[in-house]
Amino acid sequence: MKPKKQDQVRDFLKQIVKQGLSSESLRDWNRFYMFIARAHARRRRWDHDDVRKMLVEDGIQKAQAKVFSEVYWHGRSLLYNQDHCDTLTPQYSNWVRADGSLLS
Repeated sequence: MKPKKQDQVRDFLKQIVKQGLSSESLRDWNRFYMFIARAHARRRRWDHDDVRKMLVEDGIQKAQAKVFSEVYWHGRSLLYNQDHCDTLTPQYSNWVRADGSLLS
């Protein structure tokens, strides 16, 4: 069996958490935005639940992980729509209301 290929994007998130991730720090937000951009560029199919679980697994409190995972999903949505330059596609309209809020 082949060893699992190391995921550089996942490792980058672990590094951010290890260095400390605070919703009150502009530097931390900038690093988290870089993570979102890398996940998008590398076409990771992670949704907000995946990212929330990874953050909790890496030691972030559940409430804070929820905030960051929702920001992640909004960031991915913006990048997706920028790439496709059209209105909401069926894929995104399944989880976003017309007003931009997430469906439960």
